[in-house]
Amino acid sequence: MKKEVKYTSANVKLFIKETLKKYTGFPPLKVWQENIIKNVLSGKDTLIVMPPSDIKYLCFYLPILILKGICIVVSPSEKFIKAQVKFLNKMGIPYNFIEDINKGNIDSFKVLIIKNIKILEEIKTYLTFDIKYIIFGTESDSNRNDLQYLDNLKDTFKDIPFVVSVSNPDPEIRNAIKIKGIKIFVRGYNRPNIRYMVIKGEEKLEKIADIISKVPDSGMIFVDSKRNAETIDKFLKNENFSSDIYFNENINETANKFINEDTKTVITTREFYRNLIRPDIRFIIHYNLPLSLTDYYFETCAAGIDGKKCYSVLLYHPNDKYEREKQIRAGYDETDNRKDAFSKLEIMEDYIFSNSCRMSYILSFFGDDEVMERCGKCDICVGYKKELMLKRYDINMVRKILKCIAELREKFGINAIVDVLRGKGGKTIAQYNLADASTYGILKDSDRKIIKEIINNLILDKYITVMRGLYPTIELTQWGRKVIKNEEIFEINLPKFINKKADKPFDPVLFEQLRIVRRRIARRLNIPTFQVFLDRVLQDFATYLPETEEEMSKIKGVAKTKSLLFGKKFIDAIRKYKMEKESFSQ
Repeated sequence: MKKEVKYTSANVKLFIKETLKKYTGFPPLKVWQENIIKNVLSGKDTLIVMPPSDIKYLCFYLPILILKGICIVVSPSEKFIKAQVKFLNKMGIPYNFIEDINKGNIDSFKVLIIKNIKILEEIKTYLTFDIKYIIFGTESDSNRNDLQYLDNLKDTFKDIPFVVSVSNPDPEIRNAIKIKGIKIFVRGYNRPNIRYMVIKGEEKLEKIADIISKVPDSGMIFVDSKRNAETIDKFLKNENFSSDIYFNENINETANKFINEDTKTVITTREFYRNLIRPDIRFIIHYNLPLSLTDYYFETCAAGIDGKKCYSVLLYHPNDKYEREKQIRAGYDETDNRKDAFSKLEIMEDYIFSNSCRMSYILSFFGDDEVMERCGKCDICVGYKKELMLKRYDINMVRKILKCIAELREKFGINAIVDVLRGKGGKTIAQYNLADASTYGILKDSDRKIIKEIINNLILDKYITVMRGLYPTIELTQWGRKVIKNEEIFEINLPKFINKKADKPFDPVLFEQLRIVRRRIARRLNIPTFQVFLDRVLQDFATYLPETEEEMSKIKGVAKTKSLLFGKKFIDAIRKYKMEKESFSQ
């Protein structure tokens, strides 16, 4: 009886080294690549979530060069098939197409390519040769349609391992794959040359002009409507900037002017931007709030394809979320689709107000194995380095803001409140005699941006709320009133430093994932996030990794009632995180 080969880390390295001797142009493989190859060699189902690249395809085909037998490549995606053919030709790996069950001799080939999935199902009974694994893949941005074939295909070939390849890292895509026990590898979504930034404020047009004047090369501005595109284009032209609109009118002329560098800045939408790709785009600006973090990420990746430094700037105003919510309500019925859209919007807003590294947040959301604590380049990391952010917002400063809102009888918007607090006169101040307020000038030495940032975060955590109307006004919630009276435990998700020496060594990636879980629970129950669990409790979760209610109850701040109400969601998140982390380390 033939002895089964056990693929350990040591002999996988040896097999890879010996196999790669025949090929040139590839650097030594990294540990995560070896882990993928080891999993495939061991005959286990494997899901590889990576952008298209030769490194990715090498993980597909090195195992079949080591094993005796063949692999089958099947996909409904023409783009995926073409990418495989190009790579196989480059490597010199013998392959052939099977277009019907009578397709000639296959003995001399290592890879068989089947374009039509139905043919694979039909010829199953004729496949007497040694199939080591089947590669199923797609390279489209949205893999959902292609993946509909996967379940039936796996049912047909239950005894043959699958290597599934997708390029879209959205967690929804992975959740759509129902192969039990499939091992997931996510890698390659870190874009170290992109500087991610979020600018909160009202003067978006001025910010755009400032960015364009400072970045000398070409860029792209994303909008959600032609009306916004026309507003920006008119403003830029009045400021003597070179710009153009790329929608469905005159698209060829506009695209050619941008690609030939006759136009510096193009204004477009997510539906059209793919026709404008060029390697040297130096900035991407989002004028409107993106509908999802996945869409946002792919749009930012249009910048810096040449690997050089570039910028992604998201301009945010508190009213942006309100506008997006209106669009969702108008575009979806009362179904799960509407709930999903609102959930994605919440994650997008959480990204904006998170104090974690922008790139780290994105990679953590995707489940990428390359998650780092800090990229060192985004606005959060730069603020961390230069100590531009407060260690903790002063509770007295927060109470002064809340007191001002109460004193103005909740009849004014953010700008009027900020002007009163800073003691700055203006039309509204004079018209309503607001200079007589006891809180007038109470924060005269504070930066306007800091006050507005605190107000935005107080809105986010439900201490205050925005009442919509012709002129939106700010009102206190019951929790905001309790903070003024010192009747409420106060904790708010605001930027602060992590003192690596003093603080507990909690896992920052897991901590951010738990904060997302907490925010979803709070939104669903319409309560402030602190009423679920405080930040320090989540930090303890990210330190001690409790996996049972009993373990969770030993952590300070976890009452039995909260454990019963909320504990399972956090335990599930911790278990999932640990499993994914362990799968990468094996």
